[in-house]
Amino acid sequence: MKKTWFEKSGWIYPPISFEGTLMFSLCILFCFHIFFFFDQKSQSISDTLYAVFPYVPSIFLFYTWITSEKEKK
Repeated sequence: MKKTWFEKSGWIYPPISFEGTLMFSLCILFCFHIFFFFDQKSQSISDTLYAVFPYVPSIFLFYTWITSEKEKK
């Protein structure tokens, strides 16, 4: 039996289970962690954005892939 983690609501996938909420929280925490890590070492906002750019889209691509696999159909 396939457990549903997310439910599609327009363009977003809100979590509807504990696993979905955990996945969403981990993705957001990872993005904040990466932002603050690079922000401490950068000299300007552009340095921070250039450093963070490879990580944030890739984590949201990963999140989109997981949500498409675990969504309610």
